[in-house]
Amino acid sequence: MDLSAHGLLLVRPPGRVVFINRAARNQALLNACLGWVAQADQPSFDAHSPPFAAVIDSLPARGSHYVTIWVRGEPLALALTRLHPPPGHSDDGLIAVVLPRAREPMPTTLAYFCELHGMTAAESDVVGQLMLGLRPKAIAVARGVSEHTVRTQIRSILDKADVNGVRELVFLLDSLPPACGPGTGSD
Repeated sequence: MDLSAHGLLLVRPPGRVVFINRAARNQALLNACLGWVAQADQPSFDAHSPPFAAVIDSLPARGSHYVTIWVRGEPLALALTRLHPPPGHSDDGLIAVVLPRAREPMPTTLAYFCELHGMTAAESDVVGQLMLGLRPKAIAVARGVSEHTVRTQIRSILDKADVNGVRELVFLLDSLPPACGPGTGSD
């Protein structure tokens, strides 16, 4: 589990953390996530953040549930998954909380990629937020626009980058080497 680029917490409800991987220990926002988990029975961690207990109650039996919590006015996208024990084990109730990638894309690489593909400033901003793992609704709230606007921008971004989906876009950008764009003084 320590090989993941994503931070990972294993939580036993109502809010006891039983494992934190190395990527999560290196993240600045780990304390905020731990605070949200620890306040499982509190009404809300932040005005816009759903309570941890309510999210746990709404988790599907299979698959992931995506939630955005707000830390000091900034969105933090998390994925939560209910873990099932192997047959014959009675241990149940563990929840995996996956934090965004520990590293953000290099600003120069991101800017150069967006410029090369003819993206607008707004689209470039959306690409950066997609790279952080934010969902369209959280991007809309953070940017102060409608979710419809963000989804339209995402479709335009995917067309311009000639990719089939957000995952492919993120993978593409993650695989690019650091770039020196025009005007950086590098050849």
